[in-house]
This record gives sequence, C-alpha cells and structure tokens, in this order.
Amino acid sequence: MSEKGEFALALAKKYYSDGTHFSAADLSLISGEDIHPNTLSSIYKSGYFARYETKPVTYSFLTDNTDEAINNVEGIFTEKDVESWPLWEDYSLKDYFVSLGTIYPNKDKEMLDWEAVEEMLDKHEGLDYGFVIEGHFYKIGKTDTTMKERLQSYNCGKKDFRKNGTCSVTNFKVLQTLLNIGKPVTVYALLAPKATLTVFGKTYEINTSPSKFIEGILIEQAKKDFGDKLPGCFQD
Repeated sequence: MSEKGEFALALAKKYYSDGTHFSAADLSLISGEDIHPNTLSSIYKSGYFARYETKPVTYSFLTDNTDEAINNVEGIFTEKDVESWPLWEDYSLKDYFVSLGTIYPNKDKEMLDWEAVEEMLDKHEGLDYGFVIEGHFYKIGKTDTTMKERLQSYNCGKKDFRKNGTCSVTNFKVLQTLLNIGKPVTVYALLAPKATLTVFGKTYEINTSPSKFIEGILIEQAKKDFGDKLPGCFQD
C-alpha cells in the first residue's frame, strides 16, 4: 500500500465510528489533507472494514442525486416530527447516562456547533450517546473518539457532498435532520470504560473501546421501550 493509502487507512480506522464508510472527501475535510479516492478503493474492496467490525459494511450512494431527490430522502425529519418521538424520560436506561453537552445547528454554515458541559468530559474517548431535542429522543449512537470528533464526521453530511456521492448516508441524514429542526440538541452519554482481560493472572487493558458492544444493548432496549418509534436509532 502506498504512503497515502496507509495514511487514509489510519484516518478511516480512527473515524470509523458509526458502521459506515467514510469517503475520501470526508477524510480530506476532517484531516485537512488531500486524499484521493483511489487510496481508499483497495481498502474497501478487500473487505477490510467487514473484518475490522463485526457489522457488515457497505458504502452507500444515492441512485438519484438530483436536488429534488436529495431534498426528499427518507429519514430526514423536520420540526413538526419531533413531538411524535418518544420522550427521553421514558427510556429505561437513561439513568446510566450523564449530560455531555449541547449541539447547536448552524444553518448558515451547514454544520453543527458543539458546546461541552466541561473539559474533562469533552476529552473522553469511547462513548455511547443519545440525542434529545426538547425532551424528545431522536437517536442512539456510539463513537470510539470524542463527541467533538464525532460531530466533525456528521458535519461531512452536507448536501453538496451527498450530491457528489461523497459522504455517508448516516452523516447526511443526521446533519440535515438537525439543521431542519434548528433546535439545540442535548447530548447524553454513557462513558464506556476501557475493557480489560485477565490472562495467566495478569489483567490487561484492551485499547478498543467497548462502546460498539454497549450500543447494541442500548438499541435493543430502545426497541423494547419504543418499538420502531425512535427515528434515528436504526439508520444504516
């Protein structure tokens, strides 16, 4: 693999946090480096990410990239939808979460601004999170990075990037939903601890966060609590 390919692979591994591939354009935006799509093609074709995570992985493109189609993608919600969503208070695992910060949709810049509750929490890597808007529960997610870094990838979900087929469907749906609603988003987080493994009487810390495993538990409970009424939980 070329030097640029190795660099792209390292970035993709770092920001691979929601079960979807990042495109070269996504990684270029995050890193500030010029990453050509060819540097990623061999990685995706080899099925590396399908082995890296247990969840089957595909990179999705819209088949119709017209303005009309992009403006009517299923799974993008507006302010009038919020009242029909479940209440965070009714989520049976809510007491395991802490308040992490607030997302402020910035329509002028087509991005999400972030304000953390406090610096120590802002630096925590490896967490599961819930997005709550005016008390209504929108989404469960997980990240192996910090929330600030996770929002950098959501900010790749711009319309121009989606039109060019160069951002993940999840990032596009989440960013455009939050911009459409235009309300502050309270972020609650379950701070995933480092996993440990005891072998031959000695305990080792596993570098990979167990946040993905925990996410599956959280989503399963959300299904039991709300059925399919939680709009952002089960996006591809």
